Amino acid sequence: MRMNAPKPPAPKAPAPVAPTPQGQVPLPTPNLSGADASPMANAAGPVKDVLKQTDFKSGAEMVSPKGKAPGIPNPQKLAPKSPALSPEALLAAGKQGFAAAQAHLRATACFQGLMIQGANALGGPGCFVAGAGWAAQMMGSLGARIPGPVGAAIAHGTEACVSRWAQGVTVPNLPWYPSFVAVAGPQAPPTPNVPTPLSACTNIHAMAVSAFEVEQSIRGRLGRLATDPAIGAAVKAFAAWFAEAFAAMVDKLMVVGVQAQGPVPTFAPPYVPVGPVVGGDNLASPGQLA
Repeated sequence: MRMNAPKPPAPKAPAPVAPTPQGQVPLPTPNLSGADASPMANAAGPVKDVLKQTDFKSGAEMVSPKGKAPGIPNPQKLAPKSPALSPEALLAAGKQGFAAAQAHLRATACFQGLMIQGANALGGPGCFVAGAGWAAQMMGSLGARIPGPVGAAIAHGTEACVSRWAQGVTVPNLPWYPSFVAVAGPQAPPTPNVPTPLSACTNIHAMAVSAFEVEQSIRGRLGRLATDPAIGAAVKAFAAWFAEAFAAMVDKLMVVGVQAQGPVPTFAPPYVPVGPVVGGDNLASPGQLA
């Protein structure tokens, strides 16, 4: 009789995986135990720390009270801080700086390129040289009391205004040399001018030292600090005081010691024993203000 061989048992089907509430089938989780789990744990730790400390909407670092992740800059520390400043502090320091700068201007200012015709002196814009070194004198008093950027803006801003004012000074045919009307010789020797108020010299840039121009000149050098309300108020108050103080200074200053000389072309003794200076000039030397 023919016998049939027994059939091998059919393989068991894998147990069905229950779907998640969202209808998705989760992937099987590998068994990482023992030595295999250590590398993954060590690598995941720093990554999780950085992810927790980063805001992906803004890209900024989220700094915890305990510290921040190394190597990532803190935007909060990069925010500019305006130096504390009050109008009273700026005025007090500015007055000292102004006094030093004013003394320097008196000691260094001079006239140049004047045209001498008889008794009169004529000088156009640029004949008055002054203003160089004003900022350095201002900084000598501002530097120790006013925050660096603000003090520098005030010193250089006021120097720019003073320099422009000086370039506008003119000498409008002032009778500075009465003895040059009749000189008994072929050449008039160096002779000082008749002391005259500086305010007698006209100025085409007189508004360069107005409160508005001074304020704008300073604010233009402050950069982003110009938007600070406290600094803006202090600068505005200082500019108003500066304009008044500078105008008072000009009214008090005297032009002295401007030495002039020149030829006397009509001198021809014995027929013409005296004559006026024609086409004379002056000697540019510092210290012509008192």
